[in-house]
Amino acid sequence: MNQLQHLNLSHANFTGIVPHNLGNLSRLRVLDLSRNSFTGELPFLGNMNWLEYLDLSQNEYNFLSDHNPHFVLPKNVAHGDLSSNNLYHNTNWISNLVSDKCSLKSLQLNANQLYGDISRVMTGCWINKLENLNLWGNYFNDTIPVFLGKLAALTELDISENNLSGLIPNSIGGAYFLQWLHLNNNSLTGQLPSTLKNCTLLRVLDVGDNNLHNDFYVPIPPAFCQFYRLQVMDVSNNKFTGYIPRCFGNFSGMTVINPSGFFNDSEWSSVALKQVIKGVQREYTTTSKYVVNLDLSNNYFVGEIPLELTRLFVFIGLNISRNHLGGNIPTKIGDLKLLESLDLSNNNLVEEIPQSLSILMFLSHLNMSNNNMSGPIPTGHQLQVLEDPSIYSGNPRLCGPPLMKFHTEEKPAPTPTPQEEEEEDEDEDERLEEIYFYAFVISGFATSFWGFVGLLLFKPTWKQALFRLVEVTLCKMLGY
Repeated sequence: MNQLQHLNLSHANFTGIVPHNLGNLSRLRVLDLSRNSFTGELPFLGNMNWLEYLDLSQNEYNFLSDHNPHFVLPKNVAHGDLSSNNLYHNTNWISNLVSDKCSLKSLQLNANQLYGDISRVMTGCWINKLENLNLWGNYFNDTIPVFLGKLAALTELDISENNLSGLIPNSIGGAYFLQWLHLNNNSLTGQLPSTLKNCTLLRVLDVGDNNLHNDFYVPIPPAFCQFYRLQVMDVSNNKFTGYIPRCFGNFSGMTVINPSGFFNDSEWSSVALKQVIKGVQREYTTTSKYVVNLDLSNNYFVGEIPLELTRLFVFIGLNISRNHLGGNIPTKIGDLKLLESLDLSNNNLVEEIPQSLSILMFLSHLNMSNNNMSGPIPTGHQLQVLEDPSIYSGNPRLCGPPLMKFHTEEKPAPTPTPQEEEEEDEDEDERLEEIYFYAFVISGFATSFWGFVGLLLFKPTWKQALFRLVEVTLCKMLGY
């Protein structure tokens, strides 16, 4: 056992505490204890001077002391994964753990309860070699450190779902090899730094759920359209305004299925993606390299949907809902043949839904509610399966299945013949004569009545004589 170099006990349903004598396996180069139910303190690994790969993720370690003398990272470790445990420590503990590990290339501390100033994590001799830093799902605070751009070898940075605030530093443009950038679900403010255009290898850019904004005339810097490898862009739930850049149609990573050299399995093997597709948040692990998604939802974009977006043939998800977009849906929307999820709801879109939408064979989630569209809903193919009327609700002039109302064309009134026109004129003259006759009768009656009443008012003797006449007449009729 002392000569053992590779030990993989993952997915083995182990429970309890890892024995301390495990640390005596001094020749180990790979140790994988992930996906078990180990509890207590992290194991003692102090004698494993040859260890290069360490994975203790997805267990139930939980110790609350900021000082744990039994756990240290071996000095030559290149990959350290302590993610998805119950670790509760401040950043001083993390700094002491990794600061002298000069061979460290990948550090995974996500989904724990770590807290404190995030800049304390990014210190040590390992910084210049670091390729992968994953800290999402903790309680790190303060601002993103300016020296982030000095991480020259960095390819993946995920600091999402923390309590970070302030601006995204311009120095981030110095991380030239950055391919996966996740800053979402924080409280970041300001604009996307223009220096980000230097990161031309970006495949995933996720800055959703922050408080980012922009200059109205430059909604997203046009230089970002140079991200020819970009497969996922998520800027949802921010305060971006202006027009959707037409140059988004130049994202080559969204136009070609598995383009040569764009990705390989080994590069994507450790990348997990969380994206809202089909109306719910989904996590992609083994299939993350196939996710192609553009999410611009819940911002203040105006204008029309750029026709250029229909060039992005390998979209599986397009969400531009909850903006202020107007105009028509592009007639070439049917060119997005791999589209599975389309959300155009809560805008000001008008006119008819293009018939080409019906040829999207993989479409399983559609939302066009709360717009101003009109006319019949297209039918055929996959649309026959989408029978929920709420898909089209809030468009009072839409009609046809699955809505209850149906479209009927209004036929123009027939042109009358000359004989019919003459008869209509005669009828009109007769109606006018009747109106004049009744008007004269009513006016004559009113004049006579009020004239008689007026005489009685101004001639008291006449009024008395009239009342006496009426009284005598009534007495005779009653026999008095």
